[in-house]
Amino acid sequence: MPREGQSGRDVLLDVCQKVGDLNENDAQDVVFHMMDWRGDMERWNRFLENPQGFSYQEIQGILVNFLIHAPNHMAAAAKLYVDYPVRDIFGVGAVQA
Repeated sequence: MPREGQSGRDVLLDVCQKVGDLNENDAQDVVFHMMDWRGDMERWNRFLENPQGFSYQEIQGILVNFLIHAPNHMAAAAKLYVDYPVRDIFGVGAVQA
């Protein structure tokens, strides 16, 4: 169980090492990849909670930033933590450069 006052970052690091059985370097990498896009998710959540509070241009920026930044971090974390590479399950060319 997480300890009182322990940050989300520290709890995630513990989970990666103690439950996920990752070495310290890989655990740190997973934590980095899961934390780096936090601001993108916070902005996306603010939009979802109050869509009328944003202009279309602001929403466009929020959406583009989230779509470009977060998926690559999630893909890296998925590969490191559960050895699951990204697949194009919808057949839209998502894994092509």
